[in-house]
Amino acid sequence: MIDPVAIERVADAAWPAAEQAPLGPWKLRATHGVTRRANSVFTAGPDDASAANLERWVAEAEAFYARRSLPAVFQVSAATGARGLDALLEARGYSISGASEVWLLDAHRVEQVNGDRAWDVLRSDEPDEGWFDCAFDEPRERRRVHEQIVRRAPRPRVFVSAVVDGVVAGCGMSASGEGHAGIFCMATREAYQRRGIGLALVRELCNWAETRGDRHVFLQVMRENEAAKQLYRKVGFARAYDYHYRVM
Repeated sequence: MIDPVAIERVADAAWPAAEQAPLGPWKLRATHGVTRRANSVFTAGPDDASAANLERWVAEAEAFYARRSLPAVFQVSAATGARGLDALLEARGYSISGASEVWLLDAHRVEQVNGDRAWDVLRSDEPDEGWFDCAFDEPRERRRVHEQIVRRAPRPRVFVSAVVDGVVAGCGMSASGEGHAGIFCMATREAYQRRGIGLALVRELCNWAETRGDRHVFLQVMRENEAAKQLYRKVGFARAYDYHYRVM
């Protein structure tokens, strides 16, 4: 049985914002404006809310982000207990951004493919510079914030790298909690794409989760990213539910 609330809690813990503050049943997250997830309101929870409470919480969230010179952003998903939130935000002028899907796999049903490969897949408890070089090829200040987020991810976690001729050609990470393991930061350098590296890394992370005893593995993928979805289907993943952000 799919539990979106548990999945979103694990995803939130695995991508910890620099600043976090409670807001009713929600949580405010801010991290210098880097990534939507780490700079948005976490709204997952099992309970509905009155219209009056929703209006008050939204106004308080808007003030929180305004004080930090950040746009107000709300993450809305199948785990959002407040059923009227999305319509309220739309009425206030919020637009949809980052429409994405969560895909899920029973950890003991990973599709395996045997065969030779021209790279080594390495596991580590800590990311090294080669891993970060592959995961975040971006301006230094933005990468620094990403590095801080990743290093804050709680254990149990694992980092995987596909190494070709001494170069980290592909990478990914997984963090586990509540019987779920989430896959994050999947990347393959352009020069090494279409060689099966991404597929091998996803399987490695799924095998780690199964060895730990996790029941499910999940990952997040942008709705329009058909290439990634094709890869995930090969391993056995299937779409579980959707989420998006509402941005002022």
